[in-house]
Amino acid sequence: MDKVENPGACLRYFGEVLLAWGQATFDTSMTPADLYNRAKDWSFEDLVERGAHAYESIHSFTLMIGLPCEEKHGKTREIRDIVSVSDEFQAAGYTFSVRVNSNFDCSGHVGVFLKPLSRAGFPDWWQCHCTYSLSTLGASRAVSGRQLFNTKKYFHQNTSAYGRAKFLSHEMLLASSSSELTLKTGIVVNSLLGFCSAFAFFHPSWWSLLHIDSLSDMLRLDCLPVESEDSLLDRLLSLGKEPHELDQLLKHLRWQFLTPGFLLNKCRTQQLRNCASTKLALRWLFVQNSSEQFCLQRRNAYAPEVVECLPWIESDAMIDWVLGHGGKAHTLEETRSRARKYVKKKAPQKLTSRCRSSFGSELSVATCASEPETPPVSAESGARITRVSRRQALRLLRQADVGQTF
Repeated sequence: MDKVENPGACLRYFGEVLLAWGQATFDTSMTPADLYNRAKDWSFEDLVERGAHAYESIHSFTLMIGLPCEEKHGKTREIRDIVSVSDEFQAAGYTFSVRVNSNFDCSGHVGVFLKPLSRAGFPDWWQCHCTYSLSTLGASRAVSGRQLFNTKKYFHQNTSAYGRAKFLSHEMLLASSSSELTLKTGIVVNSLLGFCSAFAFFHPSWWSLLHIDSLSDMLRLDCLPVESEDSLLDRLLSLGKEPHELDQLLKHLRWQFLTPGFLLNKCRTQQLRNCASTKLALRWLFVQNSSEQFCLQRRNAYAPEVVECLPWIESDAMIDWVLGHGGKAHTLEETRSRARKYVKKKAPQKLTSRCRSSFGSELSVATCASEPETPPVSAESGARITRVSRRQALRLLRQADVGQTF
């Protein structure tokens, strides 16, 4: 798929085919959400039952058994702490190995883990969703689980592994009078779930369906097809995620490519104010020597006008926002003009009152439209605003519901 010129269009075609397959298989109308929700819950046995191939292999490990060093422990045998790694094996194009820790965290248990090594030729946006099963011969002990092994975090030689830390107690092993531990490994790759996540990568309307870990994996990628980080933040805020989920997503934003005025206006919303990631990012944007680490790489699909604003203290865009030349900030005269236009749209309230001339002589009763006074700023005072004019402006703005600038 990484060789396809337009993978998004290609996946859209296959998506229609899969929806038709789902409708025929489950004998019900099928939406993208239905297809994804079914696929994400399939266990190892469910996938095998539906025809997925299980890649199985046998691995043997020799555990070091000896006597304890100190007499106070008694002259009983013990299993020494050692880590063993199996030979590499492949499953659906991915490469794995099995790791055994004979005394994981000195807990008196053997830990057994599945370790991802290589993704072969899969593109970065195609996620590896797999289910695995690790068991001893005879299935006296077994562990299984589902795991998303993504590109950036898991598939390299020094990565961590997944399994069971307390797979088998030392007592059980020593009772068998054998230093050999033989494991049977089974791996089934959930290709349907991999397709759904790949489709969502190019079609953000699917993002609300994804599990938070799957969406976080996408946000890490430089090849994410977004024109700007501003549009990406807008999309994330529209997903309606819980605060702790949104906080996890915001950790993968490229904060320095957000327009300062846009970000600061968004920080006034309740969503961003409740996230710890927002405070950490703002501290980092102002003071680069903070301990927080954020991705500095520019995304591949950015529009040419997207620029890096870092550090903020030296950014012209930041200065413009503070001075009111950007975002929704306006000068007093601009706000007055907006308020007058707003008031003119309202039906004028006619008041019958007795008006007097400047000389105090009484005029005839007249019908006057209520219009607030907005005395202009004199040329002599320049840009300075007198207390009277500011007070009148505030009253006008309250009537026009646009007084948020002050």
